[in-house]
Amino acid sequence: MDTGPHSFWPLDEASGSATAASTVLVNEGTDNAAYTGVTLGQPGPLPNPGSNQTSASFSGTGSYVTLPSSLATGTTYQSISLW
Repeated sequence: MDTGPHSFWPLDEASGSATAASTVLVNEGTDNAAYTGVTLGQPGPLPNPGSNQTSASFSGTGSYVTLPSSLATGTTYQSISLW
């Protein structure tokens, strides 16, 4: 978050709806994304004993995240980072 992203989705919901919440609070949820066919509450990317960090799990077929379409409007340069 130190780099000041416009939107940031950690994909770490433990349970709930099909919403991938953005952690950029100033957007007030207007930049939330949507899960399809994703299993929530899976072990986090860096599992530590006693940690309750979770992640989303993608099956490889029919599971994805849809980003808001408004992200591409009104900008000249964009980048997306995944790991």
